Amino acid sequence: RLVAIIQPETRQSPADAALRVVRDRARHIISVDLDSESYPSEAMSQLESSGAAIVDELIEGLDNDDYDVRWRCANALGKIGPEAREAIPALVNLVRRTMKFAEFWASYEWQYSLQAMGKIGDERGLHLFLELLQDTRIPTVHLKMSIIEPICCIGPHANRALGELLPNIRGPSRLRVLWTLALLNTSNPSAQLSSIVAILNAGDAIERNQAAEVLFELGPVAKPVNADLIKALQDGEPLVRVQAAEALRRLEDYGDAVIDALKKAIDDADEKVRSRARLALEQLRLRSQGK
Repeated sequence: RLVAIIQPETRQSPADAALRVVRDRARHIISVDLDSESYPSEAMSQLESSGAAIVDELIEGLDNDDYDVRWRCANALGKIGPEAREAIPALVNLVRRTMKFAEFWASYEWQYSLQAMGKIGDERGLHLFLELLQDTRIPTVHLKMSIIEPICCIGPHANRALGELLPNIRGPSRLRVLWTLALLNTSNPSAQLSSIVAILNAGDAIERNQAAEVLFELGPVAKPVNADLIKALQDGEPLVRVQAAEALRRLEDYGDAVIDALKKAIDDADEKVRSRARLALEQLRLRSQGK
């Protein structure tokens, strides 16, 4: 009370005092508890319940010496969402640090940092996503969740940047950009689908396989090009036929043309093609029954 009388400017309001307690508690959790508990944990639950009040503490945690602390802080920032936009530069730095190591795409801190940037939705991270989209070291299995889906969260800015990038790239990177643009424009993806199909029909064996894989990843969005996937079931390369069967499985097209083509593929010379065709037919049958 005496200090408040002599120096009234130092007196904290109840709200400021409560915020200080929350932030002090967050620092303690990050420095003491976060590295040793299983996930999800009580410590993570407490951090997440604090919301945007502890963004600064979570940003500091991205530089922690412990790997588990770093990825858990990145995850918590993503759950805060747009209110954590000031964390974007620190998240970008963390992603770049992880890329110094082999198979960086498999690390939690790389994955959760990128996913957090997507959930925050700030365009300042877009340059990094465009760079990673063209990095052919990153396997397709990590591409969708850690790069393409976060880009889609950024929205119109990403759409414009990808459109400007597309004319200047070729090969696998071009397919990845087309894939992302198709998801950004699901109401009218015809331009992107036409470009992907052109590669499916006229590329080399590797490109055709990659094009069929992208159509598989697009799922029902690729339904307008089912005739081209049916044609790909006759491709001379078994891997392309396998991917075509997989893509047809995800189209949710129960028409006679698709069913007849998959039935013929059951007699394919390649066992993997036969296996994928049987799986596709069974899943389409179950879906058509509402199962």
